[in-house]
Amino acid sequence: MFVAKQEFYKAVINNPQHIKALDNLAYIYLLENNLDSAIKYYNQVLLYSKNNINSMNNLAVCFLTQKNYDEAIKIFFNVIEIDPQNVDGYNNLGVCYYYKGDWENAYRYFEKAYILQPIEKYKQNLEMIDNIRGKK
Repeated sequence: MFVAKQEFYKAVINNPQHIKALDNLAYIYLLENNLDSAIKYYNQVLLYSKNNINSMNNLAVCFLTQKNYDEAIKIFFNVIEIDPQNVDGYNNLGVCYYYKGDWENAYRYFEKAYILQPIEKYKQNLEMIDNIRGKK
């Protein structure tokens, strides 16, 4: 990964608006759990490509990982505003609300994810909230 990071960094030095290189650098930093650097590069991507859903999602994941749930929620709302069919956006909103202890909103967004993509993972999220709320 070190070589890839160097190559993407060189591409950004040569062209500070190289969206793919910026995005790849941000993703590498996210994988390395260097969240401050990932956030920096995702913000640069969004400066030049403001509706880049993938970068928005990953930026919000950075904030979610830092337990900055309110910032993550704002970004995930932008994701679903741009792409109302974005399952990850709804599921991640549910995750944010879950960690905030807001079971009603957690359920609401887990349910939207499940409706869009009825897979076991999303069903389990709904069941988890039902168990927390005592609705077995």
